[in-house]
Amino acid sequence: MASRLPRDMELTRRHLEDTISAGAMSAAELDDWQHAMMRYGYRTRDVPSPILLDDLTGDLADLEAAITRHRSASALPRLAGVAAGMSGMMVLTLIKTADRRAWRGWSRTAEHAALEAGDAKVLAWARAQESYGWFYAGEMTTAIDTARAAQTVPCVGGGARGGTGDARSRCAWRRRQCTGGAHRG
Repeated sequence: MASRLPRDMELTRRHLEDTISAGAMSAAELDDWQHAMMRYGYRTRDVPSPILLDDLTGDLADLEAAITRHRSASALPRLAGVAAGMSGMMVLTLIKTADRRAWRGWSRTAEHAALEAGDAKVLAWARAQESYGWFYAGEMTTAIDTARAAQTVPCVGGGARGGTGDARSRCAWRRRQCTGGAHRG
């Protein structure tokens, strides 16, 4: 669902945003980006995919502009982590639309951003999102392999691993259903 705002209004908004945020990014602005990413996690559960795609696309464009403006060593890792999280939300949303090429591309972007952020939990989570894509595409072997790759990321406290284990279990169960129990996942 595309924005109905006139192009001039959007250009004015972006110019104002650039003016307000010129210079170093404040802790409050970094926190705002983090909270925006977290809100998407909740919204993916019950907001229709076309609306999420439109919202994520707009916010990712704004995030890209923020990253371009604020190249400080202190802000970049957090912004890259937010980019990884929002890209992962894009993967989840695109899986629902069955746009395989798009979710695969966003999976790579999520992983690259997580690597740039240097955040193992976000990296494991990003890989888990790709695993869900393979699962829903019916490619159980690839889903299991991708879930295992997500589980090999060393995470403190295992916070991101729960989803990958769940995906792997579902893939193994589904494979047994399809093959009459011949595969032991």
